[in-house]
Amino acid sequence: STLGGPAVVQAGLQGADLVFIASMANRLMVSLVTAPSIRSVDNLKNKKLGITRFGSNIDLQARVLLQQLGLSPREVTFIQLGGDTERMAALKSGLVEGSFFSPEMLNRARQEGLSVLFDAKKRAPIPWLQTGVVISRDLITNRRGLVRRMARALFNGMMTFRTNTEFTLNFLARFQRQPDRARVQDVYEEYNTQFPWPPYPTREGLTYIIEQLSKSPSKKADDF
Repeated sequence: STLGGPAVVQAGLQGADLVFIASMANRLMVSLVTAPSIRSVDNLKNKKLGITRFGSNIDLQARVLLQQLGLSPREVTFIQLGGDTERMAALKSGLVEGSFFSPEMLNRARQEGLSVLFDAKKRAPIPWLQTGVVISRDLITNRRGLVRRMARALFNGMMTFRTNTEFTLNFLARFQRQPDRARVQDVYEEYNTQFPWPPYPTREGLTYIIEQLSKSPSKKADDF
């Protein structure tokens, strides 16, 4: 499966024997979008912020990001709203004063007149394992050839994304069913600089997640 670091770490701390064999993002990629009236992080105190659901990747990243920006998560109220569309609508209607979005949503947010208070792409990276390919250790042991072929296909695909722009843009347009070439180009440019190469998960990103999820972890980053 492709999963974020928090889900795998939580499962691992409960005994699941899961490991990462590749990573598509080794930095926190969520950005903070707010109502136009919010000019600084301090303006968010005692305000409502939209997330997907409690315990989700977005929820944990939101709390880490606020701490990095100097605001305690206890100083805001988190509201569970669901996916990007629902959170964007809640932000536009004034139900919440801020929310957190992945890179492809930022141009839409700006077009809607919203403010991007923190753009993850333009700020100093925060270590994180955003998305990676996860399998069981048992699969590596018993079906090593399958795992090697899967990893090779993934690496080849990521290299194509990085080096064959025209092919990738056409693919994204079909995959997203998006006829607007400019929007497809925006998505490509947002992600092309984010993919690590080689696409290996990092100890630093996993260690940071483990520290956030457990004060006395029974597993270390290398276990994953």
